Amino acid sequence: MKQLMLAILQLIALAVVDSYGNETARLVHGNSTSIKKNPHCASIKVLGKYMCGGTIISKQHILTAAHCVYDLYNDKNLLESTTVVTGTTYLNKGGETHKVEKVYFHERYNPHILAVNDIGLVKLLKTIKFGPTQQRIMLPKSDIAINENVMIAAWGRTGFQKPLHNNLQKLDMKVMLPTTCQARYDKSSLTMRIHKNDFCTYIKNGIGLCNVYNVTLYLIKCLNIT
Repeated sequence: MKQLMLAILQLIALAVVDSYGNETARLVHGNSTSIKKNPHCASIKVLGKYMCGGTIISKQHILTAAHCVYDLYNDKNLLESTTVVTGTTYLNKGGETHKVEKVYFHERYNPHILAVNDIGLVKLLKTIKFGPTQQRIMLPKSDIAINENVMIAAWGRTGFQKPLHNNLQKLDMKVMLPTTCQARYDKSSLTMRIHKNDFCTYIKNGIGLCNVYNVTLYLIKCLNIT
């Protein structure tokens, strides 16, 4: 079940670095892992620079966040400068580089509303050859339970505001109630509306997908691909 949950968690973990270097969620204080243990992990680059992470869900599709592909949708030159790298533990070497054919994002995504319907999809020009270091992940077939153990895999940082780690990282976490998550946000300086289809995880301050906040927020939405 933990493996099934990983694909959706990856949806936000993939946004380790926001488009063009803006500060967003970072996987902080994770443990080093390898691509063989997480062969679904991919990195999305624009002009050769790491932008976001992604999750392989088919031989030609990468699940990512809408904010990662939003600008690419209407900019042909930027889209042509975008590549996806799979099959490597490292950000700066190894793996296979794939050209991008098209990008999609949730029809109700609004870039001016934080973390709502933030789901995107990248279609590759050619298919990925599956193997030990390149493999799709199975999407969950059931709801995630409160207090369920889940795992996040992403390229992150060794500490808060530290340089980006070159090695793939992982964190084991537990899911909390949306109401508990909302209460934690209400006590902080951040104004955040937790929707009923969202969920949060929490270990302790300074650990997880975080920037300056105490709670890690993950978005669970439905995306129908036709």
